[in-house]
Amino acid sequence: MSTTRRRQVGSRRPLRMSPRRSEEDAAPATPGNGHTIGVTAGAGAPLGDTHRLAIVAALSARSLSGDDLGSILQQTAEAAAEGVGTESAQILEHRAATDDLLLRAAVGWTAPLVGQVTFPADAASPSGHSLRSGTVLAIEDISKQNSFTLSERQRAQGIAALLAVPIKAEGLAYGVLLVDAGTPQRFGQSEIDFLCALANILAAAILRQRIRVELNRSHRQTAEILESIGAAFYALDRHWRFTYVNRKAEAILDRRRQDLLGKTIWDEFPEMAGNEMHAAHLRAAAERRPSSIRSPVCWAAGSE
Repeated sequence: MSTTRRRQVGSRRPLRMSPRRSEEDAAPATPGNGHTIGVTAGAGAPLGDTHRLAIVAALSARSLSGDDLGSILQQTAEAAAEGVGTESAQILEHRAATDDLLLRAAVGWTAPLVGQVTFPADAASPSGHSLRSGTVLAIEDISKQNSFTLSERQRAQGIAALLAVPIKAEGLAYGVLLVDAGTPQRFGQSEIDFLCALANILAAAILRQRIRVELNRSHRQTAEILESIGAAFYALDRHWRFTYVNRKAEAILDRRRQDLLGKTIWDEFPEMAGNEMHAAHLRAAAERRPSSIRSPVCWAAGSE
């Protein structure tokens, strides 16, 4: 297998701030809760701290913009390679069912490999160690260490140095963000801090996406229940605007839900003003508890 590095097909570089590069940090990497192996003379050309801060800010804004998770993953990989100054970067997702690490985004790897290639997740692999220990791992010269073993594909890629950080948050252990180089490279504390910042942004984006998925699932289940009941049901927010109308309520009110959603009930049904239904709505909203009357319609007032 060829060891030639190739930029991933179709990858974008939207986070580049400047082509200028700074001198590499003179001090060796000193991750607070990780490992540094085989300190050598620096071979990479990472961006300066000011440029890294700009990349972090840009990625953070992108992660809040509502982009799909796949796009955020790819942008994070591109930002990692850009900011650390390595030839390659990968985002690996841990799959509990198979206990491996799936390549989800990459720079420097060919496109067909993304979503298909897996790597070991055991503690003997660099990525597996970072995942399981929850710490940073910096290996500055693979040939001068014997603590960790690269996979066959990683060896074929010609990896000589790597920096791996876990992608984690409270209740989340997603995987690993990893950058690597084809020659020995020193990883200073600023590179480590930069990569950890990207991993934290990505972890937060993943959590938000999972929460959105769960909320959508919950809303679908609630809608299915409300549509299946035999009673009419509609919901109002604190401003008395319709937020939900089920099919039975459409039939009883003789109005389509799309014509009611977002509209105020008193504007749409002025004949209710001053009657028993009107009083029941006001009482339920004021007391924040159910208020019952004899009516064919079930309703919820002031629920938001």
